[in-house]
Amino acid sequence: MAVLASFAMAFCMMAAAPSPALAEESTGLGDAAKVQATTAQNISRGDVVPIADQEYTGSAITPAVTVSVGGKTLKQGTDYTVTYTDNVDPGTATATVAGIGSYSGTVTTSFCIYGDISKADIDNIPDQSFTGVPVMPDFAVKFAGKTLVLNRDYTVSFENNDGEGTATVTITGNGKEFRGSVTKTFKIVILSVPMYRLYNPWSGEHLFTLNKDEVDNLTGIGWKYEGIAWQSPAWSLDKVYRLYNPYSGDHFYTRSLVEYERLGFIGWNKEGIAFCSASSVTGKPIYRLFNKWLTQGTHLFTTDYNEYAYLSSIGWNREGIAFYSL
Repeated sequence: MAVLASFAMAFCMMAAAPSPALAEESTGLGDAAKVQATTAQNISRGDVVPIADQEYTGSAITPAVTVSVGGKTLKQGTDYTVTYTDNVDPGTATATVAGIGSYSGTVTTSFCIYGDISKADIDNIPDQSFTGVPVMPDFAVKFAGKTLVLNRDYTVSFENNDGEGTATVTITGNGKEFRGSVTKTFKIVILSVPMYRLYNPWSGEHLFTLNKDEVDNLTGIGWKYEGIAWQSPAWSLDKVYRLYNPYSGDHFYTRSLVEYERLGFIGWNKEGIAFCSASSVTGKPIYRLFNKWLTQGTHLFTTDYNEYAYLSSIGWNREGIAFYSL
């Protein structure tokens, strides 16, 4: 009986112990479940390789992002995904890395998108009039349809802009969102203004003036209009002064400030700057003659060398080149 009792007890114990397979099923601790139960690593504790600056293309820019956690380089699409924002136009773009699979959390990194300033749309600069100071015209610079801001997005520098000729402007990007440089040229011109000539039939005097109102007033009281004598520059460093002799009624023109002051000192009325002389290098000479027998209209100014030569042949004194026209 004792033997039978021991056998029965052992059988019951064996029946009560589940098989290993059944134990796994009942507890849910299979291989796949064990991996899922493992705590995912937070990707924000990893390292993200800096993204190189990218040149603007007009399309969304999606550079590869390299991420490592614990010295292990992760695989995009398996361990993480990447989304991008502000990644079309020049400026700062953002890449957001989100862990998947065995990795959780997010980390962001930024990169620069830059535009090549030489590919910008720059307004053509029309001819500029020289006024005695360096010429620095305004013009628009656009990139990808956006108007850039001077001294924020780019700077400018000028060369050969302080006189007549061809000037150069260099547009240089700020070195961040806009890089490189490009040059444009424009012309600086001296505008011309007409010098009118009138003749007084009673005194024999010739008057030269830029002032059309003065022309109209004098012709209204009997002076004869003789047309445009020459073209003068609207501005130059070489000024021509006008004086009036209240005793003879004569007008006189000189570019010599010394002569102007001397005549003013002896009684001539100083009437200021009458016009400007062109350059002696590029201008056309205007000749001065003096008639010692006349009491009025004693001086004549002409661009016509033949007139100059003829009058000198009949007694007028040649006084050389007085100034220059365009």
